[in-house]
Amino acid sequence: MTAAEYVTGFALFTLSSCAFAGAAWIVVQRRLPGISGAARLVALGQMFAVALLICHIVPAMLGVMTRWTVPAASILLLAACTRFPQNGPEPDRQPASTAADSRPAMVAAVLAAVVAGVCVSAAVIGLIVTEPTSIDALSFHLPGVASWIQTGSIWQIDVFLPGVSPGHYPMNGDMLLAWAILPWRSDFLSHLAQLPFYALTAVAAGAIARELGAPRSASIVTGTMLVAMPSLVLPAVVLEQVDPLAMFGIGAGLLFLIREWRTGLGRYLAMAGLGLGLAFGTKWYAVSAVAIILAVWAIARLIDGAGLRKVIARGSALVALVLAAGGVWLLRNLVESGNPFYPVKLAPFGITIFDAPPDPIRDTVGATIASYGGNPAAWTGHILPQWWIALALPGFVLALGLVATTVFVLAKRLGRGALPDSALILAGGVAALLILLAYSITPYTAGPIGSPAVGADARYGTPALLIAAPMCAWLAARYARGPVVLAVIGLVATVQAFLGSLTFPFGLPLPDVRDWVIAVVALATATALWRLRDRLPLRPITIVAGIAVLAVLAGGGGWVLQKRFAAQRYVAQDPAVNWLVHVAPAGHSIGIAGPWVPQGASPILPAFGPRFENHVGYVGLLDQSTLRRPTDSAGFDAAVKAGRYDLLVVDRSIPAEPSVPEEGWAKDLGYKPVFESGRFLVLEAPGPA
Repeated sequence: MTAAEYVTGFALFTLSSCAFAGAAWIVVQRRLPGISGAARLVALGQMFAVALLICHIVPAMLGVMTRWTVPAASILLLAACTRFPQNGPEPDRQPASTAADSRPAMVAAVLAAVVAGVCVSAAVIGLIVTEPTSIDALSFHLPGVASWIQTGSIWQIDVFLPGVSPGHYPMNGDMLLAWAILPWRSDFLSHLAQLPFYALTAVAAGAIARELGAPRSASIVTGTMLVAMPSLVLPAVVLEQVDPLAMFGIGAGLLFLIREWRTGLGRYLAMAGLGLGLAFGTKWYAVSAVAIILAVWAIARLIDGAGLRKVIARGSALVALVLAAGGVWLLRNLVESGNPFYPVKLAPFGITIFDAPPDPIRDTVGATIASYGGNPAAWTGHILPQWWIALALPGFVLALGLVATTVFVLAKRLGRGALPDSALILAGGVAALLILLAYSITPYTAGPIGSPAVGADARYGTPALLIAAPMCAWLAARYARGPVVLAVIGLVATVQAFLGSLTFPFGLPLPDVRDWVIAVVALATATALWRLRDRLPLRPITIVAGIAVLAVLAGGGGWVLQKRFAAQRYVAQDPAVNWLVHVAPAGHSIGIAGPWVPQGASPILPAFGPRFENHVGYVGLLDQSTLRRPTDSAGFDAAVKAGRYDLLVVDRSIPAEPSVPEEGWAKDLGYKPVFESGRFLVLEAPGPA
C-alpha cells in the first residue's frame, strides 16, 4: 500500500480503537466501581470487545460496514457511554484465603508465567511478518472477512469449500479479524487480533480463583497452566483461529456470575450475560458450553434458595443478554438458510423443526470421542497419546484437579463439613463435567470413522479446563502447603508444555536479533512509563506530546511491519499461488474448482489479492445452503457462468482422482491453461481478460 493509504488506515484504526477503549473505561468506571485488580482488567477487556462488536456488527447488519462507518459508529458509542450514570460503591465481599502465600510459591508461580510469556513472545515475534498457513484461516475465516469488506454486509453465507458449512459458524471472533484488517484492507495485523484475549483468558481464570479466595500464587500458576496447553496456544499464536475470544468470554462470564451470586447486583448479571454472549457468538462448541453453564447456574441458584420467580427473571435477562451479544449469527443463519443451527437438522422426537440436507462428510470424518467408549485399543494407541500432545501436562493436571476438587467438596458436604463457597465449587464441577460429556458426543472430535484423530479438536473440551483451573487454586488454598505444591507442579507442567510437548517455539525459526531488540526496548519503555505514571505532569501539552510520540513510534513500526509482511506474503506457499498474487492482484473474478484437500497451501485467501480487490468463489452448486461439487459438465457450466470467472484454479492433488473432471470441463468451455504447479492448474477464460 502507499504511504497515504497506510496513514489513513492507521488514523482510522487508532481512532476506532481508542474510542472502544474509552467506552470500555467509562462503563467500567461508572457501572462497576466495586472491582479492582485482575477482575477490573477482565471487565475492561470484555467491554472493549463488546464495543468493537457493536461498531462493526450494527453497520454490517445495515449493509454499510466500511473503514469510515466503523470509526463513526465508535465515536457515537463513546458519546452514548458518557451518559451512563454512576453506580454507588458496594461492600467488598471477597472471602479471605485459608492459605497464605509463601515466597517459594510466588517464585515458582512467577517463573511459570515468565516461561509462558517468553515462549509465546518468541513465537509471536517469529511470526510477526509471516502470513497464516492454517486451512481454517485461509479457507474461511479470512476469506469471509474479505467478503464482508467487499459487500459491507453480514447478510450472506460465504462458503469456499464443498460439502462443509463454515460460513454458518458464529463469527464474533471473525469480527476481531475485521477490526484489524478493515482500516487498511490488508491482513498484516490480523494474526495479532486474538492475542489480547488469549492473554486475558489467563487473567480471567486467575481472577475467578481470587474471587474464590485462592492465594495470588495459585491464581497465577493455574491461569498460566491453562494458557500453556498447546490446544490454546496454537490457535491463538500460530493458526490464526478465533478460539481465544470464546475462552475469554466464558471466563469473563463465569467471573461475573460468581460476583452476581455473592452480591445479588444486577450490574454483574449484565456483565455475565455479555461475557457469555461473546463466547456464544464465536464457536459452536461455546454454544453448548454456555447453555450448560446457564442451566447449572439456574439449578444451583434454586438449590441455594434464590426462589423460582427470581431465578426465572434473572435467567431470562441472562439469556437475552447472551443472545444480544452473540445471537446475531443465529438470526443470520435463519434468514439466509432457514435454520439457525445449519447444517445440523433439528428434529427432536422425529418432529422436524429446522431441516438440513444429508451431510456425507460428517458421516465419514465426524466421529465422536464417545463412539470409542468400548475400544481400549483406540484409547491407549490413539486418543490418550494425541491428548498428551494437544493438552500436555497442564491439561492432565487440571483435569485431575477438577475430579479431585469435586470429590473433595462432595465428601465435605455429605459429611456436613461444608466449606465456604462449596456450593459454587460443586456447581462448577458439575458444569465442567457436563461440558466434557458434551465434548465427548460432539461430531468431529475423533476424526475419520475407525481412525481416531482427537488432537486438533481437543480445544472443544477446554472450557471445562477453564473451570477446573480456579477450582484447583481453591483446593490448594485448603491446605497450608497447598499453594507451594501447586506452584511447583504448575511450573513443571508449564515448562513441559512449551519445551517438551512442542518443538520450541512451535517448530518456527527463532526471531532474529533485530526483532528481539525492538521487542525488549518497547517492553522496557512501556514498563518505565507505567512506573513513572504518578510522577509525570499531566498537563495538556504533556498529554498531547506523549500521544504524538506514541503515534509516531506505533505508526512507524506498523509501516515497517506491513512492508516486510507484503514483501513475502504467500510467495513461498505454492508456485500457482505465487502466480495469482503477482499476476492477478486486483480486478479479477477467480473461481476455485475441484476437490477440497484440507492440507497444504490454500489458494482461497491469496486469490482475493493483497487488498481484497478480486471476487473469489467456489465453482459449485447449492444444495439448500450447502455448497456441492458439480457432478456433471452442465452443473459446472452453470456455476462458471453464474460467477463470470475470468480465471479458474483447479485443485488436482487428490491421489484417488488422477483425472479431475473440472479440468476437462473448463477446457471444453474454452478456458486455456496459463500456469501449472504440482498441485494447481490455473486457466484463463477465452477472450479479453
